Amino acid sequence: MSSTSSVFLFQVLYVVLALALYLKGPSTSILIAESFEKRVRGSVIANQGFIESLGGVIGLGLCSVLIGVTGHQLLLSITAPLVLSSFILCLFTIRDSPLYIERSLDRFDRVVGDIVDFSYHLSGDGSIIPDIDGEWRFTRVANMRLFGVGRAIFAFATSNAMTTLSIFLLNRANYPSSLIFLVFLVRNIFGAFSYLFVDRVFGGKGGVSVKLGALMRVALVLLLPVTLILPMPASAVFAAVILSLVAVSWSIYYVGYGLVTILYAQPGSLGLYDAFANLGGAIGNYTGGLIPTIFGFEALFIFSGILYAVALVVFHLSRV
Repeated sequence: MSSTSSVFLFQVLYVVLALALYLKGPSTSILIAESFEKRVRGSVIANQGFIESLGGVIGLGLCSVLIGVTGHQLLLSITAPLVLSSFILCLFTIRDSPLYIERSLDRFDRVVGDIVDFSYHLSGDGSIIPDIDGEWRFTRVANMRLFGVGRAIFAFATSNAMTTLSIFLLNRANYPSSLIFLVFLVRNIFGAFSYLFVDRVFGGKGGVSVKLGALMRVALVLLLPVTLILPMPASAVFAAVILSLVAVSWSIYYVGYGLVTILYAQPGSLGLYDAFANLGGAIGNYTGGLIPTIFGFEALFIFSGILYAVALVVFHLSRV
């Protein structure tokens, strides 16, 4: 097969794989929404993130060993059986809910809550007044369009900052390749195990989790250039700590946006928010390589911090 045909075939397979991954997100969200009560969905999403991240850590270690010992051929040859085994496990363990009514019940629950809140503000003559404590209890309606824009900006900032991070550590911070792998491995391990406490700390507060994840990223991404001025091994330890906190912030954000999407998204629109995120990520993949080439990595991280701040403001305005 010619090199042109090989590249074309690789591109086709990559697009098909991306489409398969795109279908996974909304399908999993619907399955969680219809199979579990509202009060336990946060822990279910966190457990899902933990298992997937733990698999990613194991895969990263296995990948490094196999490539170093046998090359890419054996690695690619065992990937297909692993995916097939995953499909077989899903086939025998996943069961659809007999009635898809849980998300509809959530909407009725919100309506009942709005009526109850409204009753606190009705006076005897029919006018609307604050409650006895002088507070207003009206439920805020989430603007999911703004939330989708916020997800796109957050994904844009993430891809923009992280696409060339390994190049930054290799060429600017002068880390050896083995040290970069170790830093990323520590990050992935902390990120995986952070899912175990995220739901316990934040409960079902999806909007709070989304905003906190974005706020943490604003600060953390601006601290990445500090690795350039610290001596070794302090620089490597600092990079591992910062990237581990970045991974923890993703865990918080991941559980939060899962809860918000399940609770407020209209029927048939779950995939729309993943599409927003994928679009932002695609743009970030391009700018993540362009900006450091022209302006340097410091400008890249500052721009990413600004994007995270904008995403935080958009999430706040969306009232999630």
